[in-house]
Amino acid sequence: MALGIELKDNSKLIGTIGLRDIDWSKHIAEASIFIGDKREWGKGYGTEAMKLLLEIGFKELNLKVMQLHTDPHNLRARHVFKKVGFKEEGSSEGFIVMVKKSSCQR
Repeated sequence: MALGIELKDNSKLIGTIGLRDIDWSKHIAEASIFIGDKREWGKGYGTEAMKLLLEIGFKELNLKVMQLHTDPHNLRARHVFKKVGFKEEGSSEGFIVMVKKSSCQR
């Protein structure tokens, strides 16, 4: 599942966000985000998009866990992921693995 990230005022596409490798039996998926226009970095768009993705994943798709891989040197991305509740849980192939578990009890 991939979605575009657009600016509200002019509908300019600035990036993408999505879920991949969804394992429906385990209720787990990998999250990804990309904001390509560097002029739009640091304006809160990534945080807002991640919050919406978490809401869709946990509330609408009934996922229990979302994970992602990020470059250890990408401090800006790591800050956003921590801000929305992801926790660092290890590393894999040179990337930091971060995980967020659903707070919904069903």
